[in-house]
Amino acid sequence: MQLEWNTSEPLLATKICLGILQDLGGPKIRLGQLPDDQIELTTGSQVYMVPSQKAKSSQNVLPVDYPYLLEDVKEGDRILLADGTMELLVEKSSMMLLLQRF
Repeated sequence: MQLEWNTSEPLLATKICLGILQDLGGPKIRLGQLPDDQIELTTGSQVYMVPSQKAKSSQNVLPVDYPYLLEDVKEGDRILLADGTMELLVEKSSMMLLLQRF
């Protein structure tokens, strides 16, 4: 069955139930200053995320601008980077997040 909906016709008059699904994005977490403006993450590499823009970045420390990061994630959660093209797995959460790329 093909459904055509004329926006000038009220949906209630058609007596058709219409469900709408929307993908709600999570918080936008921005990285702080990286060494040489880049960092290389390979599969299996471990990095730490530190919820502070002022944290000193290195090849395995990523400062982020989201102060509730440690409260909002738990072991086993995934963090997506670069519009989902890179995925990190939370291994441990304490003063910093220990993440592993897979």
